[in-house]
Amino acid sequence: MDRVLKKISIIAAVVLMIGLSGNAALFMFGQRNGTYMAAGQTRISDTYMVKSSAAKNLEIAISSGDVRVLRSDVAYPTIRISGWSPAGNLQTEDLVQEEMRGDILYLKIGNQKKWLDSLLFPFWGKGPKISFELLLPPQEYDALTLHLSSGSLVIDSLGTGLLKVTMSSGRLEMGNCKADEISVIASSGHVELKNTTGKLTVESSSGHVEVSLNELVNDAVFQSESGYLAIHVGAVSTPFRVEAMALSGKVDVDLPKAGYQVHGTNSFQGHSGQGDGPLVKVAVSSGHARIW
Repeated sequence: MDRVLKKISIIAAVVLMIGLSGNAALFMFGQRNGTYMAAGQTRISDTYMVKSSAAKNLEIAISSGDVRVLRSDVAYPTIRISGWSPAGNLQTEDLVQEEMRGDILYLKIGNQKKWLDSLLFPFWGKGPKISFELLLPPQEYDALTLHLSSGSLVIDSLGTGLLKVTMSSGRLEMGNCKADEISVIASSGHVELKNTTGKLTVESSSGHVEVSLNELVNDAVFQSESGYLAIHVGAVSTPFRVEAMALSGKVDVDLPKAGYQVHGTNSFQGHSGQGDGPLVKVAVSSGHARIW
């Protein structure tokens, strides 16, 4: 009897190892080919057109996934969905939801079943991998507000009255955007801004913030409790002022055209060019800030 049980245990172990190896091979094959082809995955490809058309303001909550927002020649906000998901696990209504309140259009983008997938697919990242492309019509909104819980958000070449982003974690990339006011509030994660135009405010509790500006028309204010701030304004040709302060930590200023190369300071005031110009204000509680 013991020999029979021993043989059964050996056979079961061999079958288990073969199954695990097969699934791992399928997963690795998909990764090497730039796709997500783990066993049991099916392709998602869909387009969602927003039904509400009278919105003056747009507020978007992103719970997961990779989201790109840009202008396009569309009549209504349109969301292109692509990626991989366990067969039959997700429907379009699980990924996009909309609600109109007054003149504000609320959109929810992301996997609303994410909590369930973390229980059903805990190994090898077999849960859904979804990307979204949000196409906005040419007309400008009075205000565009985005909330990022996790994942990544790319905002490209948008114009609006107020552009506001709040994020708990994840990654934000914003480039070539123009607004009367631009505000970014990040609890953690990675923030990268390039060539934004408008009054700019960035607040970060922790994490990594990189900002690159080719022109300064309005004041720009940056605050960080901890982490790293990198503010690149050396390419700006018009006059501007700089104020920086660190309660603990340090500030480095590398603006050779303006005659400043100061490292490891707690306080700095200076200017570039003739005249006052807009103010670049940097404040860190702890951590490191670099202005260059």
